[in-house]
Amino acid sequence: MNFFLFEDEVEMPDELLNEDGQLFSHCKQCHQSLQDPAQPYTLEKVFKRYPNTEKPQVLFEYAICDTCAGEIRGEFSEESAANMQGYFAEKLEAREEEFSEDIHHRMQHCMLLGSPLAEEQEYAVVARGNGSKMLQSQYPFAISVTAMDEMQELISEKTRDLLDDFVGKNFPGPPEFETVPVDGKWVLV
Repeated sequence: MNFFLFEDEVEMPDELLNEDGQLFSHCKQCHQSLQDPAQPYTLEKVFKRYPNTEKPQVLFEYAICDTCAGEIRGEFSEESAANMQGYFAEKLEAREEEFSEDIHHRMQHCMLLGSPLAEEQEYAVVARGNGSKMLQSQYPFAISVTAMDEMQELISEKTRDLLDDFVGKNFPGPPEFETVPVDGKWVLV
Protein backbone atom coordinates (compact mmCIF):
# COMPACT_ATOMS: atom_id res chain seq x y z
CA MET A 1 0.00 0.00 0.00
CA ASN A 2 1.33 3.43 -0.87
CA PHE A 3 0.83 5.92 1.95
CA PHE A 4 2.58 8.67 0.01
CA LEU A 5 -0.06 9.37 -2.64
CA PHE A 6 -0.27 13.04 -1.68
CA GLU A 7 3.42 13.82 -1.93
CA ASP A 8 4.64 16.00 -4.76
CA GLU A 9 6.50 14.14 -7.48
CA VAL A 10 9.57 15.94 -8.81
CA GLU A 11 12.51 14.92 -10.95
CA MET A 12 15.00 12.76 -9.06
CA PRO A 13 17.98 15.01 -8.23
CA ASP A 14 21.40 13.91 -9.44
CA GLU A 15 22.57 13.57 -5.81
CA LEU A 16 20.04 10.77 -5.33
CA LEU A 17 21.02 8.69 -8.34
CA ASN A 18 23.19 5.65 -7.72
CA GLU A 19 26.98 5.81 -8.03
CA ASP A 20 26.69 5.01 -11.72
CA GLY A 21 24.52 8.10 -12.21
CA GLN A 22 21.41 5.99 -12.87
CA LEU A 23 18.06 5.65 -11.12
CA PHE A 24 17.85 2.84 -8.59
CA SER A 25 16.28 0.10 -10.67
CA HIS A 26 15.54 -2.81 -8.29
CA CYS A 27 14.65 -3.46 -4.69
CA LYS A 28 17.71 -4.63 -2.76
CA GLN A 29 15.62 -7.15 -0.81
CA CYS A 30 13.23 -8.79 -3.31
CA HIS A 31 14.95 -7.69 -6.55
CA GLN A 32 11.66 -6.55 -8.13
CA SER A 33 11.80 -3.66 -10.58
CA LEU A 34 11.19 -0.22 -9.12
CA GLN A 35 10.88 1.38 -12.56
CA ASP A 36 8.72 -0.91 -14.70
CA PRO A 37 6.06 -0.58 -13.48
CA ALA A 38 6.84 2.41 -11.26
CA GLN A 39 6.89 1.37 -7.60
CA PRO A 40 7.17 3.46 -4.42
CA TYR A 41 10.43 2.92 -2.55
CA THR A 42 12.90 4.36 -0.08
CA LEU A 43 16.51 4.93 -1.03
CA GLU A 44 19.46 5.50 1.24
CA LYS A 45 23.00 6.60 0.53
CA VAL A 46 25.61 6.45 3.29
CA PHE A 47 28.65 8.70 2.98
CA LYS A 48 32.03 8.74 4.70
CA ARG A 49 34.75 11.38 4.67
CA TYR A 50 38.22 9.95 4.20
CA PRO A 51 41.44 11.87 4.89
CA ASN A 52 42.86 13.69 1.89
CA THR A 53 39.65 13.46 -0.13
CA GLU A 54 37.72 16.51 -1.22
CA LYS A 55 34.25 15.00 -1.23
CA PRO A 56 32.68 12.34 0.98
CA GLN A 57 32.61 8.90 -0.63
CA VAL A 58 29.58 6.61 -0.89
CA LEU A 59 30.08 3.83 1.64
CA PHE A 60 26.99 1.98 0.44
CA GLU A 61 23.63 2.70 -1.16
CA TYR A 62 20.40 0.84 -1.76
CA ALA A 63 16.72 1.15 -2.57
CA ILE A 64 13.99 -0.94 -0.99
CA CYS A 65 10.36 -1.21 -2.09
CA ASP A 66 7.59 -0.26 0.32
CA THR A 67 6.48 -3.88 0.70
CA CYS A 68 9.91 -5.12 1.81
CA ALA A 69 10.51 -2.06 4.02
CA GLY A 70 7.16 -2.68 5.73
CA GLU A 71 8.03 -6.34 6.32
CA ILE A 72 11.37 -5.41 7.90
CA ARG A 73 9.81 -2.71 10.10
CA GLY A 74 7.15 -5.25 11.11
CA GLU A 75 9.90 -7.41 12.62
CA PHE A 76 11.26 -4.61 14.84
CA SER A 77 10.62 -5.19 18.51
CA GLU A 78 7.76 -3.12 19.93
CA GLU A 79 10.25 -1.50 22.30
CA SER A 80 12.53 -0.42 19.43
CA ALA A 81 9.66 0.94 17.35
CA ALA A 82 8.32 2.97 20.30
CA ASN A 83 11.80 4.24 21.25
CA MET A 84 12.54 5.34 17.70
CA GLN A 85 9.20 7.11 17.32
CA GLY A 86 9.79 8.91 20.60
CA TYR A 87 13.33 9.89 19.62
CA PHE A 88 12.25 11.34 16.26
CA ALA A 89 9.32 13.20 17.85
CA GLU A 90 11.52 14.65 20.62
CA LYS A 91 14.29 15.78 18.26
CA LEU A 92 11.96 17.26 15.66
CA GLU A 93 9.94 19.09 18.32
CA ALA A 94 13.15 20.52 19.80
CA ARG A 95 14.15 21.98 16.45
CA GLU A 96 13.21 25.63 16.40
CA GLU A 97 13.67 26.23 12.70
CA GLU A 98 11.33 25.19 9.94
CA PHE A 99 12.56 22.58 7.52
CA SER A 100 13.91 24.10 4.37
CA GLU A 101 12.02 23.60 1.14
CA ASP A 102 15.44 23.56 -0.53
CA ILE A 103 16.26 19.85 -0.82
CA HIS A 104 19.96 20.58 -1.29
CA HIS A 105 19.99 22.38 2.07
CA ARG A 106 18.19 19.42 3.67
CA MET A 107 20.84 17.04 2.37
CA GLN A 108 23.58 19.14 3.99
CA HIS A 109 22.18 19.28 7.55
CA CYS A 110 21.13 16.59 10.01
CA MET A 111 17.35 16.58 10.19
CA LEU A 112 17.37 15.56 13.85
CA LEU A 113 20.17 17.70 15.26
CA GLY A 114 20.30 20.55 12.75
CA SER A 115 24.07 20.24 12.55
CA PRO A 116 25.93 20.74 9.26
CA LEU A 117 27.07 17.45 7.75
CA ALA A 118 30.38 19.05 6.75
CA GLU A 119 31.35 18.53 10.41
CA GLU A 120 30.46 14.81 10.39
CA GLN A 121 32.69 11.95 9.30
CA GLU A 122 29.71 9.82 8.26
CA TYR A 123 26.10 10.52 7.40
CA ALA A 124 23.15 9.13 5.48
CA VAL A 125 20.73 10.70 3.03
CA VAL A 126 17.28 9.14 2.78
CA ALA A 127 14.69 9.85 0.09
CA ARG A 128 11.46 8.45 -1.30
CA GLY A 129 10.95 7.57 -4.91
CA ASN A 130 8.16 6.37 -7.14
CA GLY A 131 9.69 5.01 -10.30
CA SER A 132 11.81 7.77 -11.82
CA LYS A 133 10.38 10.53 -9.60
CA MET A 134 11.28 11.70 -6.12
CA LEU A 135 8.41 12.00 -3.67
CA GLN A 136 8.85 15.25 -1.80
CA SER A 137 7.40 16.03 1.61
CA GLN A 138 9.62 15.57 4.67
CA TYR A 139 11.90 13.70 2.27
CA PRO A 140 14.71 13.86 1.41
CA PHE A 141 16.51 14.22 4.70
CA ALA A 142 19.96 13.56 6.11
CA ILE A 143 21.02 12.03 9.42
CA SER A 144 24.45 12.44 10.97
CA VAL A 145 26.53 9.67 12.53
CA THR A 146 26.08 11.49 15.84
CA ALA A 147 22.29 11.06 15.64
CA MET A 148 22.67 7.45 14.42
CA ASP A 149 24.86 6.64 17.43
CA GLU A 150 22.16 8.05 19.71
CA MET A 151 19.50 5.94 17.96
CA GLN A 152 21.60 2.78 18.32
CA GLU A 153 21.25 3.10 22.09
CA LEU A 154 17.45 2.96 21.72
CA ILE A 155 17.02 -0.26 19.77
CA SER A 156 16.82 -3.76 21.17
CA GLU A 157 19.32 -6.50 20.46
CA LYS A 158 16.64 -8.25 18.35
CA THR A 159 16.21 -5.19 16.13
CA ARG A 160 19.96 -4.58 15.92
CA ASP A 161 20.46 -8.21 14.83
CA LEU A 162 17.70 -7.84 12.21
CA LEU A 163 19.37 -4.77 10.71
CA ASP A 164 22.82 -6.38 10.85
CA ASP A 165 21.39 -9.42 9.02
CA PHE A 166 19.96 -7.16 6.30
CA VAL A 167 23.39 -5.57 5.77
CA GLY A 168 25.23 -8.92 5.88
CA LYS A 169 22.86 -10.45 3.33
CA ASN A 170 22.77 -7.49 0.96
CA PHE A 171 26.23 -5.94 1.22
CA PRO A 172 28.75 -8.75 1.41
CA GLY A 173 32.31 -7.66 0.96
CA PRO A 174 35.73 -9.18 0.76
CA PRO A 175 37.09 -10.54 4.07
CA GLU A 176 39.73 -7.81 4.33
CA PHE A 177 36.93 -5.25 4.72
CA GLU A 178 35.03 -7.05 7.47
CA THR A 179 36.03 -4.37 9.96
CA VAL A 180 34.63 -1.52 7.86
CA PRO A 181 31.79 0.00 9.90
CA VAL A 182 29.01 -0.89 7.48
CA ASP A 183 26.63 -2.29 10.01
CA GLY A 184 22.90 -2.24 10.59
CA LYS A 185 23.03 1.16 12.24
CA TRP A 186 22.92 2.74 8.81
CA VAL A 187 19.81 0.91 7.60
CA LEU A 188 16.92 3.36 7.82
CA VAL A 189 14.03 1.32 6.39
